[in-house]
Parts: sequence; C-alpha cells; structure tokens
Amino acid sequence: MFTTESLNNKDEVSNLVPQFGETELNDIEKEGEEKKGSSEHGNEPSDFHDEISFMSRECIRHGVCRYAIKRIKPSLKAEKRLDSMIDLALESKYLAILSHPNIIHMRGLGILPCHSSFFIILDRLYETLGEKILRWKEVANSNTGFLAKRKKSVKAEKKQLWSDRILAAYDISRALRYLHGRR
Repeated sequence: MFTTESLNNKDEVSNLVPQFGETELNDIEKEGEEKKGSSEHGNEPSDFHDEISFMSRECIRHGVCRYAIKRIKPSLKAEKRLDSMIDLALESKYLAILSHPNIIHMRGLGILPCHSSFFIILDRLYETLGEKILRWKEVANSNTGFLAKRKKSVKAEKKQLWSDRILAAYDISRALRYLHGRR
C-alpha cells in the first residue's frame, strides 16, 4: 500500500520511472525537433538517458503524437488541487509497477509527486472505451431498417462489430485478471 510519506520519498520514486524536469523536457523537445523525420528506430530504452533519447526520437509517428502529458489544472481551488495532486501521485505510483498490454504504460514523470507542477507522461490513448461503445452503437444503428437489410456487407459489418465487442471484453477481463493477481 502506498502512503503520502512514500510518495514524497524522491529516491523511491526515481527508481521506478524516469523523471523529467523542465530543463530535460526542453532538451527532449529540441532533440526531437532536430531528429524529426529521422528513420532511426532502436529497441526499447534500457536506462534513463536512453529513455529520453527514445521518447524524443519516437514521440511523433505518422504525424500523430504518441504520448500524452497528464497534469493538474492550475485553475483548481486549493482543496481540489490537493486531492488531485494526491490522486495523480498515486496513479503514477501504481502505473510504475504495472506492466500489461491492456493497461496504459507510463513513460515518465516530472518534478516530485504531490508538487503542484507534477505531471506524468503516458502512452496516448487514441480512443476511450466510452467512445468505442458510441461508435459501435452508431454502426449498429446504421445497419438497421429495410435498405440496410438489402446490403450484402451488413452481415459482415455485424459480424465484425460483434468480434470487436468480444475482443474488447476479453482485453478488459485479461487486464482485470492481471490486476487481481497482483494483490
């Protein structure tokens, strides 16, 4: 179990994931701009400096940003801000020890947890489950009615829709099984 005291232990946190201050982030940004368009692709990073280099080189793929920075809104009131800082610090602590293909991966963090400027760097999530469900609903609704039944592709679309839904449920169950096994 994580406590507020353990979240403030900088040595413990720095051993889990790479940490980035403003200087390092500026360096990453500059290095990324210099290497933009480079076809250099290495293996997964092995240490802190390799991680910085990897992220700066690989942060944009096919014109789309691969990472997201999660931080606390500066406009929050003091009480909500404190709760948000603790929540974000706990989230970073949990994500640092989890490794599963169906759980988002944390790439790094900045500043010290529970600091007002604290942030975490995550793999970007391109579509949430809620958005996916809405898209499935739109597809299902577009495949109803007299004219839809006349199209030959409707049966294949329905089959694909069910396949996507079952795969999503399976992925969620795998992630939950992994989490329950880590009690």
